[in-house]
Amino acid sequence: MACAPEWVTAYVDGELDEPSRQLIEQHVLGCPRCRTQVGEERSVHFRLRCLPDPQPSPAFEQRFAPRHVWLN
Repeated sequence: MACAPEWVTAYVDGELDEPSRQLIEQHVLGCPRCRTQVGEERSVHFRLRCLPDPQPSPAFEQRFAPRHVWLN
């Protein structure tokens, strides 16, 4: 199998079916470039999960609240 960066991204994102996942895992074992990509993308995922939840500014809330209907 040749390098397929978009497949590696789909692998890291958990979007591949089982046969494709196994194919990429086998490729990554022998491909330093794709193995590096997997590590970098997992690092980005980890850093994003560590970010605090965004807090809207009061100005945003004032602009948004009147237009939004809250449903219970």
